[in-house]
Amino acid sequence: MRDAALILLTAGIAGLAAVPFAAALFAPLADRGVAFARPIALLAVAFVAFWLKWLGVTPTRGLAIALFLVLVVAGAWAWWRPAGRALLRDRVVLRSLVVSEALFVVTCVGALGVRAYMPDVVANEKMFDMAVWTSLMRDGGLPPMDPWASGLDLNYYYFGHFVAMITSLPSGAAPWFAYNAATALWAGLFASSAYAVSAGIAGALLGGGGPMAETPSAAPAGKPAPSGGRFARGADAVRLVPPHRRDRFVREGTTATLERPPASEPAGAAAAGTAPAPRVWPVVVAGLMGAVLVAFVGNLQSTLDWLRHDGPIAQFKWFEVSRVVPGTINEFPLFSLVLGDLHAHMLIVPFFLLAVGVALRIALGGARWAVGLAAAACLAAMHATSTWSLPITACLFAGAGLAAAHGPLRSRLLQAAAWGVGPLVAGYLIALPFVLSFDAPVDGIGRVTDHPGLRQWFTDQLHTQAIGLWVVLGATAWRLWTARESRAHDLRWLAAGAVAVLPGWLLAGPAALLLVPAAVALGVAFDAHSGAAVRFCGLVGAAGVVSLLLPEAVYVRDYFAGSINYRTNTVFKFTYHAWLLLAVLGGALFAVALVRRAAPAPSRARRSAPLAWATGLAALAVVCLPFLVVGPQARTADFSRPDPTLNGIAWLLAGAPGDVDAIGWLRAHTGTSRPVVLEAPGPEYSPLPYGRISAYTGLPTPYMGPEHELVQSRRLPKRATEIDEIFTASSLSRTTQLLRRYRVAYVVIGASERLRFGEPNLAKWRGVAGEPVFSSRGTVIYRTGP
Repeated sequence: MRDAALILLTAGIAGLAAVPFAAALFAPLADRGVAFARPIALLAVAFVAFWLKWLGVTPTRGLAIALFLVLVVAGAWAWWRPAGRALLRDRVVLRSLVVSEALFVVTCVGALGVRAYMPDVVANEKMFDMAVWTSLMRDGGLPPMDPWASGLDLNYYYFGHFVAMITSLPSGAAPWFAYNAATALWAGLFASSAYAVSAGIAGALLGGGGPMAETPSAAPAGKPAPSGGRFARGADAVRLVPPHRRDRFVREGTTATLERPPASEPAGAAAAGTAPAPRVWPVVVAGLMGAVLVAFVGNLQSTLDWLRHDGPIAQFKWFEVSRVVPGTINEFPLFSLVLGDLHAHMLIVPFFLLAVGVALRIALGGARWAVGLAAAACLAAMHATSTWSLPITACLFAGAGLAAAHGPLRSRLLQAAAWGVGPLVAGYLIALPFVLSFDAPVDGIGRVTDHPGLRQWFTDQLHTQAIGLWVVLGATAWRLWTARESRAHDLRWLAAGAVAVLPGWLLAGPAALLLVPAAVALGVAFDAHSGAAVRFCGLVGAAGVVSLLLPEAVYVRDYFAGSINYRTNTVFKFTYHAWLLLAVLGGALFAVALVRRAAPAPSRARRSAPLAWATGLAALAVVCLPFLVVGPQARTADFSRPDPTLNGIAWLLAGAPGDVDAIGWLRAHTGTSRPVVLEAPGPEYSPLPYGRISAYTGLPTPYMGPEHELVQSRRLPKRATEIDEIFTASSLSRTTQLLRRYRVAYVVIGASERLRFGEPNLAKWRGVAGEPVFSSRGTVIYRTGP
């Protein structure tokens, strides 16, 4: 637990050090985006180390400590300056920071406690993730050597693993301990990043007009912005900045600038034309609801399966809730945390949510070079962690640029293009060490032709995306019901979406019905009568709905092409992003609905509509909450482990202690170099100890299995037979020839080799390599090369 505490403490201190920088970057937000500080800090440190690694500087504990110390010193300087001290006097910022930090700590501790009952880093994709992690710790630049195909570079996304590895290095923890701590850290990042996005959107809406704003988006330059009720409304952007920064934002030429009064002013001193500061509770409630919808609820299928389950919870089929639609993966964030694979789709989540926050910042206007750099860094992380997130994020940036633009259509489109293309190119350059060597294993786009019937499609969507559907359909109805000044505009977009359903059905089947809410959301994004924050909500809603629609029409041809699972990854990745987008939007609108319930309205129905929608969302969240308990309970076999631990190699220690000793010996005697080690190949997803030496040491092995070939988009037909021949051939000369061909330095004979090939011919190995250099509890190591 000590190592895990140090890892979480490192991330925690780094996040607090970066708070002033996050506050400067997200100055227009009500809480200044302070909950974004931690992913910003991790990205900053990781990218510096990433480029040093590319230049051949091996990431060591000392280097990682130095980088984090630089960040802490810079953060201390920023906190000491007037802008930093002003943050502590801002009640919205301070209370939001306290709540988000408490949320992060509680989530991390809870995830760590659960992880202690399922610590084994084996099965599913954990062993490969561990192999990538330890390979990155070895000597040499980037890309790292493929841990399961020696002599070749790794052709896979690895920057997310690099971030986790760098964050763990200051603790000095062994990788199999650090892996488990990282899963808890990412749980905290899921929750706190979702909190940041939802709180930011809600603060922008409540400061600059509710989601159904009925006033023009900007006040004329030089005139005070209109205000009404508790919150100022109708402004294009809300500048919530400390007094010493006001002049700068006025010089930026922002129209309708609203500023909260200095802390020294009495509460009633908000003079005419100055809006009172937003209350804290809507921002906090929005953030907490966003965190719940992202990190703490399951899909509706998980609740239905639990209700139907008859027997001990330990026997509940928790894994099946992510395989609802045949031939696809319907994973959701909480399932990812319960499963515990540090894979690309999970590692990118905090940085994708950070990108959504950056897009909001762009939409609010007044963006400068720091915002562009943040956008580029987010896209760089996606280039090297999960390219699936790239097109969605680039579209969000472009749409946010359009939401922030004013003037003629041509200039607005140019600004949108600049925000869509500029950060994408800059992100490519930042991720250059990765993109120069990566060859995406895809072969174009295909068309989906086997659509389900209407009833089956609706049932599948309800079971897998109930919360997202409630958010977007409820928000669509809310908008059409209450936005009087935009009604004609909205109805035109609604009609366009309805007309598109019939031809869309030919392409996407029943999913074409989603064109209606997508069209209304796009209409909101292009509505000149609405403020920038409102248009941004329309943009996020449209992106979420389109992410649900696209996999029903087209698919990416990857290594699953030609099989029954041909659209597995397409459905998985796009619907995962839809969950994230609609969840954070739902969290923000939930708080706004509670506030708007108390606002004046022409009729009781219009006052009650927001509350009814919010009540439905809360009820649906409660209905989907059981997986938070039964998922970990089933995953851990009812927490039956008698000795909770974070030792991810404990499973191997219990079954093959000699292998653990061999791993320790190889780590101690190879340092950070990369000699080739030979072990028995086997199925990647097997719970048996195949690939354990390379995974836990980072030393490359010549071949693991056909699954790895598939993922890497490679064909190595000779290796499978020749590696088997090394273990089975009786000829010493043939064995020596093959060992030299693959430049094998060490051969391990342990539990996996006996399992695969039977008892070894020890006389043969002594003839090839002499006496073993290591022997312990049934496992031996022969040195066969330099």
